[in-house]
Amino acid sequence: RGFRLYVEKENRIAQQTYNRLGMAETHYLMFEELLET
Repeated sequence: RGFRLYVEKENRIAQQTYNRLGMAETHYLMFEELLET
C-alpha cells in the first residue's frame, strides 16, 4: 500500500522534501489532453 504525490518538474523544493521523507521517484510520466468547454 502507498500513495502517489504529483509534483511539477520545476518544483525542486517539493521533490527534495519528498526524497528526505523517504519517497522515491517513479518511472511514471503524466499525459493529459485538455478539452474545450
